[in-house]
Amino acid sequence: ASGELNVWGTTVTILGDGIRSNGTGAPPLVPGQPPILVVGDSFAFGDEVSDDETWPAFLEGVVQRPVINGGVFGYGLAQAWLRMVPVPRPSDRHQAGAARNLLGYSYFIHGLMMWKFPGYWLKGKDWMRSTQVHDQGEMVGRLVLQQAEAFCRDRGIKLLVLVQYARDVTDPGIATILAGLNPGRTRIIDLKEPLAGIREHEPERFARFF
Repeated sequence: ASGELNVWGTTVTILGDGIRSNGTGAPPLVPGQPPILVVGDSFAFGDEVSDDETWPAFLEGVVQRPVINGGVFGYGLAQAWLRMVPVPRPSDRHQAGAARNLLGYSYFIHGLMMWKFPGYWLKGKDWMRSTQVHDQGEMVGRLVLQQAEAFCRDRGIKLLVLVQYARDVTDPGIATILAGLNPGRTRIIDLKEPLAGIREHEPERFARFF
C-alpha cells in the first residue's frame, strides 16, 4: 500500500510483512553480503518524512546494499526485538478493528474516516492515552538487548545498536540498558554528543530534527 493520505502528508509505502519502502529499487544482493535489517521506533520508521527521506533509505544509498526498514512508530525495545525473530503474527488488537472487519478495506470508507476521524482511524480511540504497566523499563531493555546479542552471536549476525534521543538529548537510563552488551560483539553508536553539539552550535538545524 502506498499513498500520501496520512497524518504527515508524506509518501508512505508499506510492503510485505509491514516493511517500509526506501523509495527506490534496492541495490542488488551481492553474494556474501546479506541485507541490513533495521528495527526500532518512529526514528527508524521515518515519521513525518517520505519513503526516500528516512535514515534507512539514506543508509542504503551510502552502503549500496539492501536495507530493510522494519521500524514501527511507537514501538519499544521489546516490540522491536520481536521484529527481528520469527514469531507467530499477533492478532489484530486495533481499536478500529471491529469496524474494519465489518466494513472491509474499502477505499471509500478509508477516505471518509481519514477525512472525519483520522486519529481514531489510524491509531484507535485511545490513541492519546498512555498507560504504564510496570516501572522496570531499564531492566527489560537491558534483557532484550542481551537476548538480541545472543541471537545474533549464535547466527553469525553483526549487531549494531544506534542510540537516538528526543529533543532534550537526555536519558539517564541509557547507560543501564547498554551495560548488558558486550562491546566486543556489539557496536554501539550513541548520538548524544553529536546531537548536543548540533543543538548548541546549529539550533535551527537541530529544531528540524524533531
